[in-house]
Amino acid sequence: MEDSQYSSGELVLEPGDMLARFSDGIPETQNLDDDEYGDEKFKHWLAGQRAQPLQKIFDDLQQELSAFRGDAPLGDD
Repeated sequence: MEDSQYSSGELVLEPGDMLARFSDGIPETQNLDDDEYGDEKFKHWLAGQRAQPLQKIFDDLQQELSAFRGDAPLGDD
């Protein structure tokens, strides 16, 4: 895309740090009240997962979002 601007940087991860890549579908998950799960709630939840194996984090996140969403339909992501 011609008009796009990107930045670059460097980050040093220390023992115990976590790097997460995710789509906006996680924080934008909505419940029946149209409340979004949100970035802060996701960051807080994810911070508690540091010691877990990746597959457990993935499985638990699916359960977390499903419980938050309830009977609301899935979004576009």
